[in-house]
Amino acid sequence: MKFCPKCGTAMVPVKKGNTTYLKCPKCGYEEKVNKRDRKSFVERSVVEENKRVKVPIVENKSSSEEEIDEDYRKQLLDNLLEMGEDFD
Repeated sequence: MKFCPKCGTAMVPVKKGNTTYLKCPKCGYEEKVNKRDRKSFVERSVVEENKRVKVPIVENKSSSEEEIDEDYRKQLLDNLLEMGEDFD
């Protein structure tokens, strides 16, 4: 781990093209990582099966679902406009 010489924050590896840099997330200071040190900045972890989060994949909505969503948006806007008139 390396710390920023300007502010002391831990620097994180960032790839730009084929080059790896260490960048300070706080002040933005960057420095190029030399080739022999690049492998020391690889972080790997294994997530246990019971701690993995499953993300559902939603397919495209049907035209009837899109129409319903549009109706909800219009109703919401109408309600907001009515509320705005009450506060004037």
